Amino acid sequence: MINLKKKAISLMSMATLATITILVPVNTPVYAEKEPIKIEKGNQDDWTIGIYMCGADLESESYVSTLDFFEMLDAKVPENFSDNVNIVIQTGGARKWHFKEEYTTKLLRGGFSEEEINQIIPKEIDEGKIQEYKINFQHKYRDDEGKIKTIPALEFIKDVADYSDYEELTEEDVNDPGFTSMGNQKYLESFINDLNKNFPSEHRMLEFYNHGGGITGGVCYDENAGDDCLTLKEILSALDNTKSDELGKFDIIGYDACLMSNYETFNHLSAYAKNAVGSLTAEPGEGWYYTSFIEDLGKNYNNEKFDGRELSSSIVEAYKDFYKTNGIVDEMMNEGSVTYYGSNFYDDAVLAAVDLEKLNKTIPTFNELSDNLIKLYGEREGTDFIRKEMEKAVVFYNCNISGFDKFLDIIIENANNRIKKFEGSNEGFDPHTVELYKLEKQQAEKLKEDIKKSVINSYNGREGNRAEDLGAMSIFYPDYMKTSSKVALFTLDEYPEYSLNGNYTLYTYYTAYENGSIINDRVKAQMNLDTKENIFTIGLPEKEALYSDIKGEKFIEKDGKYYDVMQLPADIGINVRDYTVKYKLHDFHFEMNGVPIAVVRLGGLMDVGANSFVTYICDGELNGKIGIFSFAYDDTSKKYIINYFMDAENEEIINVKAGDTVGFAAETYNKLDRNFVEGEPEIKMEKYVMQKSNFIEIDGENACVLPLNEVKDNNANNVTYYFAAIHDYAFVLLGEKNVEDIDMDIVTFNYSKYNEYANAKVSISNDKFELTGEKIEPAILFDDKADKFVKGVDYEVTYENNLGLGRAKATIKGLGAYAMLPERVVEFDIVKAKVVTAEGKEKVVYKTVVVNTPKQVKVKTLKNDKKKAFTVKWKKIKGVAGYQVKYAYNKKFTKGKKVKTIKNAKKTSFTIKKLKKNKTYFVKVRAYTISKDGKKVYGDWSEVKTVKIKK
Repeated sequence: MINLKKKAISLMSMATLATITILVPVNTPVYAEKEPIKIEKGNQDDWTIGIYMCGADLESESYVSTLDFFEMLDAKVPENFSDNVNIVIQTGGARKWHFKEEYTTKLLRGGFSEEEINQIIPKEIDEGKIQEYKINFQHKYRDDEGKIKTIPALEFIKDVADYSDYEELTEEDVNDPGFTSMGNQKYLESFINDLNKNFPSEHRMLEFYNHGGGITGGVCYDENAGDDCLTLKEILSALDNTKSDELGKFDIIGYDACLMSNYETFNHLSAYAKNAVGSLTAEPGEGWYYTSFIEDLGKNYNNEKFDGRELSSSIVEAYKDFYKTNGIVDEMMNEGSVTYYGSNFYDDAVLAAVDLEKLNKTIPTFNELSDNLIKLYGEREGTDFIRKEMEKAVVFYNCNISGFDKFLDIIIENANNRIKKFEGSNEGFDPHTVELYKLEKQQAEKLKEDIKKSVINSYNGREGNRAEDLGAMSIFYPDYMKTSSKVALFTLDEYPEYSLNGNYTLYTYYTAYENGSIINDRVKAQMNLDTKENIFTIGLPEKEALYSDIKGEKFIEKDGKYYDVMQLPADIGINVRDYTVKYKLHDFHFEMNGVPIAVVRLGGLMDVGANSFVTYICDGELNGKIGIFSFAYDDTSKKYIINYFMDAENEEIINVKAGDTVGFAAETYNKLDRNFVEGEPEIKMEKYVMQKSNFIEIDGENACVLPLNEVKDNNANNVTYYFAAIHDYAFVLLGEKNVEDIDMDIVTFNYSKYNEYANAKVSISNDKFELTGEKIEPAILFDDKADKFVKGVDYEVTYENNLGLGRAKATIKGLGAYAMLPERVVEFDIVKAKVVTAEGKEKVVYKTVVVNTPKQVKVKTLKNDKKKAFTVKWKKIKGVAGYQVKYAYNKKFTKGKKVKTIKNAKKTSFTIKKLKKNKTYFVKVRAYTISKDGKKVYGDWSEVKTVKIKK
C-alpha cells in the first residue's frame, strides 16, 4: 500500500487528497474483541495464519485495517473452524485505531445492546502498545435475555510491548535493540516464536501488512517510531533466527503491501517458505480481500491436498474478484454500501502467487544471462537500445524497479536486432558478437518461460492497465532517479546486499552511471496561460509526474507585503503518460477588518459565479483553540456560511455560536521567489466577536454567517499569481532532501501587467539600416515606446545576421513573469551605406566588417584542492579583455547560479571559496572582448565540467 512519509503540514494542507484509494463503510456487519483469554497449547492444528499488522496511517487516517477486520469477520466458515485454524494478528504502528468506535456503531445499528457490545468489544486496540489478537469465529457472549450465543470476534491475547513517549526521536533511539517498533526485528522474531510455540500447525502462513518499498525499501512502516520499517535484511535474519526444524518452512509468506513481488526478494525468501504472494505494483489502500480466501480455507482446511500452493492461489483469486471490472468493489460502490474517495488505482491492482522452489531453480539461468549482459555491454548500439526501451518497463516511476518480463522481452528484441545486423559479417569481433547475442536470447527466453512456470496464479489488473505486459514480478533496474542517493526508494548503494550475483550488480552500476548524465538534464514543465479563458496550465513530462508537487497560489500586495489569499483549486487530469494541472484565475479574495485572509479553495475548475458548489477552508482560532474553519457560499441567502470549526488538537467538530471569538489567519511574505515555497510566512490572527446578527435561519436551521468580506480584484496591479512545478517534492516531505536542492520551474506574474506585455505591439524604429562594420542592434519598442518595459528585466533580445549585408532578425524573449509567453520576432534589412558627393551624386561607401568575438575557452583542470573551494584553470586566449566563470548546482545552471568576472586578461585560473561540502558543482568559462562602443562581446561557453566538494 502506497505511502510517502509525511512531515508536519499546516491545517490548510489537510484539504489535499491522498493518493490512496479508500472505501468508507456505510452498512457492514461488524464484530470485535473480548477480555484476555487463556491460550492452551493443544494438538497441532491444521493451519496458522500470522498477520504482522502495522496499521500506520492506513489505519490512523483511513480506517483501512478496521475495514480488513470487517472482511475477516464477515467470512462464513464451519462451526469448528477456529478450533482448527488460528488467525493470529500482532497490531501496532498506528497513532490511532478505530476498531472499537466503528464496530460499536455498527453493532448498535444491528440491534445489539451496550451490555452485549461490552462483552464483544471490551476495549479499543491500544495505539500505545504492540499487542496480539486472535480471530475467534465462535466467540461466546450472553445476550440480554441470558442466553449464550456466539459471534465472530477479535479476541485480545496479550500486550507485547509499550511504545516510549519520545519528544524527538534520535538515530540512537532507533538503533537501540530494545526500541519499540514494528520495524524492529526483535518484535517480528517474538511474533514468529509465539506462533511456533502457542499455535503449532501442519500448515503455516506469515503475512506482512502495511506499506511496502520493495527490495531495499522494506515493509511495515511504524508511525509511532518515526516510520522505522523492516528491511529485507532484517526479515531474513528474523526468519533465520526463528526457523523450526519440526515445523519446517512456512507454506506461504505474503505481503499485503506495495511493490513486494520481486525476483530478488522472492528468491531470498525461498530458504524459509514454499510459496509467496505479493504485488508487482502499488496496491490500492484496501489491499487484499480477506473474506473469500478465508471462506475457501474454511471449506478445505482439513483437506490434505489443500496446501500453501492452493491457499496462495485462493488469495490471488479473491484479489481478482474484488478489483476486476464489475467485481466486488464496483458492486459495493454501485449499491452504495461504500463511498469511494481518492485516485483510482484499481486498474493497476495486480497480485501474484509464486512457487519459490521453482523460482529458485531459475537462478543459474539468470546468472548466465547476467554474464552475457556484461560481455555485451561494450556493444554500444545494443546497450543503448536496452537503456532507452527500459523506460517502458518502469513499474513505479522513480523507484528503480522494472517489470521482469518486459526486461526480458527487450533483451530478446535487442538480440534479434543485433543478430540481424551482424550475421554474415566476418569483420573483427562480429562473428563472436553474433554468438553471444544468440546465447543471450536463448537464456532470456528460457528464463522467461521458467519464471512463468513458477507462477501459481496471477491477476494482471484490468484490461489495458499500464502493468499488463510487465509480468508477475519486478527486478532492480536503475531508472532516472539519483541512484547513488538515499533519496531513491531503491538505491544503488544498498542493492549489493540483495543482489543475486555480482555480474548483474555490475550491470546495474554501469547503467546507473550512464543514466547519471540524464538525471541532471531535467525536462522543464510546460506552462501556458490562456488570457481569454483565464486558465493557467502546467504540464509535467512523464518522468517528473509522480514525484513532483504542483501548486498555484494568489497574492495581494498591500502595505509593502504579499498576502497569500488563495490556494487555487486545480482541475487535475492524471494520466500515467501525461500529468496536467489547470488553474482558474479568480477575481476576488476575502478580507476581515480590511486585512486579506488566507484560504484554500476546494473544488474543480469552474466559473467564478458558480460558488454554490465551492467550499473554502482557513486556518484559524475559536476562543483560543487552534483549528480550521470550513465555509461555503449559500445560494439561498447569498452569503458565506460557516460549515464547522475543527479543533486541531482533539479533532473535534465545534459549532460557532454568538459571543464566540473567531480568528482567521492572515499570511504574509516579504517577497515572492523560489525561497518562499517552503519559507515560513508571518501569520497573524484577525479576530472578531460573533454577534447575534451573524446568525440567520436557513431551511429551519440556525446558520452562522461568515464575518469576512468578498473583495473584487478586477485584475488590479496588486494581484500576483504564483505557479510552481516542484520536482522531487515528495522527498522534501520525506525529510530526505532540502528545498534548495530540488529543481523548480516557477512563474510569478502580475496578471494585469502580464496582459499588457502579451498584447503590446513590438517594433523597431526603422526597417532598414546602413552597413556600419559593427553589429547593428536597434532598440526594441513596445507600443512605440522605448521605456514601457525594461530590457534585461522584462525581456531580452538576441540578434541574428546583423553584422553584414542582408536580412537581419531580432528575437525578443520575455523574462521573469513573461518567460512563458511566445517569443516575438522583428526583421530588418542591412543595406549598403551611401553618401552624397559634392556633385550631388550617391556613392556607396564600403565598410570593413570587424568580427571580434572571442574563441571558445578550453578548461584544462577543475579541482577541489582547498577547503570548501575549487580552482578552475583554462587555456589562454589572445586578444581578449577578460573571462567569466559561471557555476551552479545543476547542468542547466538554474539552481544556485553565480557568475564571477575576471578583468585581468592574463589570468588563466580562478578559485571559488565558501562552497557547500559534499555538493557537486557544474562549472563553465567564457572569454569576452570590448567593442568600440564599450560593450562586452562574449565568446561561447566552454564545455561543462563538474567537481564535488569533499573537503
